[in-house]
Amino acid sequence: MRLLSVTAASLVLPLLFFAATARPQQKRDPYAAHIAPTPPRSPEDERKAFHLPPGFEAQLVAADPDIKKPLNIAFDDQGRL
Repeated sequence: MRLLSVTAASLVLPLLFFAATARPQQKRDPYAAHIAPTPPRSPEDERKAFHLPPGFEAQLVAADPDIKKPLNIAFDDQGRL
């Protein structure tokens, strides 16, 4: 029985040491090279950059810090974001 406990301890101790010293690896973003590293602009600066046809308007629906870099947006059949 003593041999069994010594063998079990010799198997468990290296695993505990590895678990204590292992650091989780950060996942690399596969799309990072395709996204420009630009700081967020103020809503006023963004509004000035819009070029809309006559009769159209842009409304602020979300801003920093809620949204930092929107990449995917969708509109419903009534034109809502």
